[in-house]
Amino acid sequence: QMSELALLYMLALSRDFPRMLINQHAARWERWPQRLLSGKRVGIVGIGTIGEELAARCHAFDMTVIGVSDARAQAPGFDQVVPRARLHEVAGTVDFLVTLVPYSAATHHLVDAALLCAFKPGAFLINIARGNVVDEQALIGALHSGQLAGAALDVFSAEPLPADHAL
Repeated sequence: QMSELALLYMLALSRDFPRMLINQHAARWERWPQRLLSGKRVGIVGIGTIGEELAARCHAFDMTVIGVSDARAQAPGFDQVVPRARLHEVAGTVDFLVTLVPYSAATHHLVDAALLCAFKPGAFLINIARGNVVDEQALIGALHSGQLAGAALDVFSAEPLPADHAL
């Protein structure tokens, strides 16, 4: 379920699916370039059962899959696995960064302003881990500045998310 959710988010972000829905509702015909997942790079932070399932599904879309983990040096479906100390490097090379880590003191705000600044232009963040893995204020700043092309979040630090929240 979670690996398919991550792929749904990748497709929705790369194809600007919210814009499609707005156009459909407005009965408007508008065309724009559609980005493919094929040939893209995805970084998966946290390699467990869900990460392995996601890696296999990403390969079906002809994506390159980079894992980030201190617990494993290799895993099925991953083209490369690197330690968490190289997370900033990975963020600068991938089109999508997916977080799948458990929440702990070590992962609190793992995705912070410094990491978001390391993302390559046009990249997307997908958080399907826990809300506090992402520094939401830093994320809002990265989205407003255009440093990040977009984000898909399944979780938030406060749930349910208040209606007036910037996210």
